[in-house]
Amino acid sequence: MKTNFLNLIDDDKEHINNVLKEIEGKDKVILYFHGGLSSDNYMKTKLGPLLIETILNPKNLDNDDFKTHSVFMQYNASPFQGDYLKELVKKLANEVSWKMIAVFIAKKLNIPIPEDNELSFKELISPEGVNISALELLKNLNFDTTLFKTIDDEDVIIESSDPDEKHIEKNLHDILENDLSINKDELLKIEKELSNNFDQDSEKAAVLWIKSSLLIYRIVKRFVLGTDHGIYSTTIEELSRIKIANLIAVGDLAQAHYNMIYNHSEEIWKNENGIHFLSKLNELCKKRKKKEKVLLIDLISHSAGSIPICYLLDVLKLKDYPEIKINNILPIVPAVRLKLFENQIVTSKEKPFKMFRMFLLDDFSETEDKVIPFIYERSLLYFVSGVAELIESKGDMTILGMHRYIKDEKPYNKKRYNKKDYKDIYGDLKKCRDFLNTENRMVIVSLAENIESTNGTKVIQTKGASHEFTKLPNKSPELAKDLIYLLSEKGTSPSDVDSGEWQSIAENLNI
Repeated sequence: MKTNFLNLIDDDKEHINNVLKEIEGKDKVILYFHGGLSSDNYMKTKLGPLLIETILNPKNLDNDDFKTHSVFMQYNASPFQGDYLKELVKKLANEVSWKMIAVFIAKKLNIPIPEDNELSFKELISPEGVNISALELLKNLNFDTTLFKTIDDEDVIIESSDPDEKHIEKNLHDILENDLSINKDELLKIEKELSNNFDQDSEKAAVLWIKSSLLIYRIVKRFVLGTDHGIYSTTIEELSRIKIANLIAVGDLAQAHYNMIYNHSEEIWKNENGIHFLSKLNELCKKRKKKEKVLLIDLISHSAGSIPICYLLDVLKLKDYPEIKINNILPIVPAVRLKLFENQIVTSKEKPFKMFRMFLLDDFSETEDKVIPFIYERSLLYFVSGVAELIESKGDMTILGMHRYIKDEKPYNKKRYNKKDYKDIYGDLKKCRDFLNTENRMVIVSLAENIESTNGTKVIQTKGASHEFTKLPNKSPELAKDLIYLLSEKGTSPSDVDSGEWQSIAENLNI
């Protein structure tokens, strides 16, 4: 199984050549790119063997005249497991009375709070028009609302690049002081926990609870803009993006990790090993072309694995490897920024693939996928968008694999996202939307049994419609069978696949 794994950062050229030799005698090579929290060891001992026995099993893909070889492309994405990050968020939540702040804001925004709220951590449902309530709250508190401008059908933009630390008024202190739901001792504790670095205005540093006011303003501002992820989730996100005294800044750690993923994803194609691999693969494709038997190259990814795929396509544009042609691109819940996806795939002058088919969760399934139960009840992609991504995104980076950004709904279909400064960060959402809504390029994976297709989009219903389970064939066999159909060049229909042993295979691998 050694030639099923390739690390273009750590492996030597001898191993690269052995992998290429294995590819040479095949009709198709499938390059699989794992997610950003999957370590090399996890891939080699657990997920890789599971996929080889299921989705990538030759008995499901091959026939007498068609042979495949699968390679797991590793890029040193994960120095730590996702559980470590979850523990940090839990510690953060225990340090600060975040729910008290969230409930205070919810009341001010007229967000209904159930009677069993003290026992329940289920995300609250925001009513229609909550952004207007949020804007009115800022006006009532005498914030500088000239920074906010209504431009289209209740769509709001911010004129200033970062008003957070500059336009907080101490009026919020009076509101907090007189609100019976606020435990003053807990609020003082929050003040002590929030780093002084968060309050960059030294003249106001002495004002009581100014740091809490800044935190509340950031949360309310996202409701004004319609970029919130729910009141509880948004509160955790904004706390994560702030340094807490005597505690590692979760946001800084998550952003550093994600920056590393982007850097490694680009590096693997430009370092000495990457150039060697692509050069030899190009030669192999050229030989096959002369024999009139083209080598098919499929790219499949889970989550952040879509990032190295985008950078590969960027390198292939340079024409240094003209014989390498991509057959299928199959990203599953891709965690790549829409801007990078737009640059490398959507706006490419020459279509760099034969077929593109993306599998993503609908927003219902995304919000039911609770990455940290009772604390952060949203999916991992929501956390990436809200915490791990670029600071410039203000807690709501547009991610390719998130349905909320692809749907033609506000605020993402409003004029503000057509502004150049928005497109530079978030991508051209309309252009990406149009691309995905043609040629059956998007498939919805859902928990819902009665979900309806829109614009002819295919829907796969499975109990495994979660970020974690979409990479595990035993948990989402309906999705896995569809992938086999595409990877086998439609030679193996879903009804032909026997998934009966998949669960026992996973259990034997302790997955």
